[in-house]
Amino acid sequence: MLEEAAGVEGRELSPGERQAQLEKYRFRFVNIYQELEMSSRFVDTHRDVSQGGDGVQLHSHTFYEMIYCTGGSTQYLLGTQRYRLRHGDIVLIPPGVSHRPLLAEKMADPYRRCVVWFSQEYVESVRPMWPELLKNQRFGVLRTANTRWEGMAKLFEAGCGEAARGAPGWQAVVCATTLELLVNIARALEDVDRPTPPAEVPDLFDRLNLFIEEHLAQDVTLERAAREFFVSKSTIDQLFRKKLGISFYRYLTQSRLIAAKERILEGEALGRICTDVGFADYSTFYRAFRREYGVAPSDFRDFNRP
Repeated sequence: MLEEAAGVEGRELSPGERQAQLEKYRFRFVNIYQELEMSSRFVDTHRDVSQGGDGVQLHSHTFYEMIYCTGGSTQYLLGTQRYRLRHGDIVLIPPGVSHRPLLAEKMADPYRRCVVWFSQEYVESVRPMWPELLKNQRFGVLRTANTRWEGMAKLFEAGCGEAARGAPGWQAVVCATTLELLVNIARALEDVDRPTPPAEVPDLFDRLNLFIEEHLAQDVTLERAAREFFVSKSTIDQLFRKKLGISFYRYLTQSRLIAAKERILEGEALGRICTDVGFADYSTFYRAFRREYGVAPSDFRDFNRP
């Protein structure tokens, strides 16, 4: 996009012009991955509801996310682990980790949740008071129903309520409730009596997901996966379409792009990233990235520079 603008003019964009273009095309970063951006500098929080077949795609964020399940029962894919959520569960998701709910086509009870997003800048602002915040943190699912930690529901609801009302000082209240949540979660994770929801027993889908994760840089094909798991190619493709609503190859591309995006944010060279995550060459990577995100990899890198 920005490369095209520079090409039309026959010159490189100046830093000021490039930033203006990035701001102009900011909305293009929202894509089928649900690659949403925070509207606040430190913390965003809101309530959300999904009906069956909403089609939330595999995605990741540049910020942390906490999800409190307030209703409905659904499976949740977090990295290569799959969990069955129920009321009172808290999903803890770090930046860069792929995730999505696995929603059934028909749901008697919609999947309802309170969502908290908080930036890495927020975490750094708290660390002078709490140096170990999120260091060596276990991420996954925390079960709070019928435990002494179920009172955290009030903190999630309070934050969502403050954000919805937007009264003076609501951002400060939301930042404070988020910090209280993080303290409670850290203590709950150390509670030996806390029930830990196990990941679902791995089935063919989980094993395929792990296979993709472990072989991103290699030539992963339907034929190879079928040989690896002694099933037909159609069985695998139908499984992904049933679970995720997309093909095996679509999921493979999404996984590669999410891995690439994380490494871009870590400052690695674009030319090296594209081959390390399994793209044949940079032009193939460029087209796939732009098709999904609406921007070139270099623009995504520039937009997310500190």
